[in-house]
Amino acid sequence: MQKFSKIIIVFGCSLFLFLITQSCTVNKSTSNSVLERKITFSFHGLENNVLWKSEAEWQANNDTIELRINAKIEDGWHLYSQNLESDEGPLPTVFSFNKSDSCIFLGKVFEGTAKEEYDQNFGMNVRFFQNRTTFTQRVVRTTDEPFTISGQVNYMVCDDEKCLPPIDLDLRIEVGSK
Repeated sequence: MQKFSKIIIVFGCSLFLFLITQSCTVNKSTSNSVLERKITFSFHGLENNVLWKSEAEWQANNDTIELRINAKIEDGWHLYSQNLESDEGPLPTVFSFNKSDSCIFLGKVFEGTAKEEYDQNFGMNVRFFQNRTTFTQRVVRTTDEPFTISGQVNYMVCDDEKCLPPIDLDLRIEVGSK
């Protein structure tokens, strides 16, 4: 009877592990239409009251990849737009990417819709984000192999009382194989 119990336990554990591995496959592709979509995720950290994460999404039969760099901004803080009316106020958010033989960058980094209002502390209109925003960069892959896109984002944040010094945050965005 003891031998039979051990067999049932081993079988149950094996079945359990099989089901877990089937539901936890990394980069499991899902089909939204005829084209198979692939997504990889990267975590960049929490710095100066902003949590940075990114994702790279592409379609299996297309070499264009959309990099989405997501910023979750803590309550009460403002992250500034890339496009400010003057350099006499807060510093804009600036992205810079290292050149890569694995991809070609298409155009500039696009940003979500910024809120614009007059800021008495700076004496000017400023464009900023609250709570969360997404910055998007499009690239064309030149390889079928996995690769990493690296760069930096330079940004500053302010609340109603103070501004924190600008910071450079390293970005490393993993792109899976085609």
